[in-house]
Amino acid sequence: MSAGIPGFKLFLEAIADPTHEEHDELMRWYGAPFDPALIDEDLIRARIARLARRRAIGKAAFAKSRGQIN
Repeated sequence: MSAGIPGFKLFLEAIADPTHEEHDELMRWYGAPFDPALIDEDLIRARIARLARRRAIGKAAFAKSRGQIN
C-alpha cells in the first residue's frame, strides 16, 4: 500500500469491500471501523495550518541562514 491520495483511495476501497484481498489486514491495522463521513474537519484544518506555519518558519530560517533575508 502506498501513501498519499492513491493510497488513501485504495484503503477506502479495501475496507469497504470485505472480499478485497487487503480488507482484513487493513481493518486490523486501522484498529476500528472507519467511516470517511465522520472526519473532524476542524482538526484537519488545524493540523494543516500548523504544518503550513512550520514550513513557512523553516523556509524563512533557511533563507536567513543563506543571507537572503535580514
